Amino acid sequence: MELENIHDEAQVFEPIHRIVTGVEPGALLKELEAGWCAKGSYPVTWFAGAKSGTVYLDPAKSQLTVGVLQAFLDDYLSRNSGEVDYIHGDDTLADLAKADGAIGFLLPPMEKSQLFRGVVADGALPRKTFSMGHAQEKRYYLEGRKIR
Repeated sequence: MELENIHDEAQVFEPIHRIVTGVEPGALLKELEAGWCAKGSYPVTWFAGAKSGTVYLDPAKSQLTVGVLQAFLDDYLSRNSGEVDYIHGDDTLADLAKADGAIGFLLPPMEKSQLFRGVVADGALPRKTFSMGHAQEKRYYLEGRKIR
């Protein structure tokens, strides 16, 4: 076991973005804005094809931006076709969201101070809330394990 102080500068919380495929982006956005947004709240940039914009997620739904978005996506996809995937890297998300029937959500990094507050208020963190380290570093780690 290894213990680390999460507030150490070496520990970096990287956001894990969401991309939804197999959907009609306009319909998904319309439903998101209708029931899950509040002006001036948690800003989240979205990309769909050549379009992009910002939605403001309602903080009354969760202490964390990712909590609001993940709850919406779980609800939406339980009633509609489509799949969600979890993406590291801003540019990768924007590229993937150019595909037909895809919409990507660029989540902000979670502040370390939000970790315990979020767990106390909302319970367990939503899946794929954050990553510690960059995707490329993880790739080298996984490839190194295979070589070993």
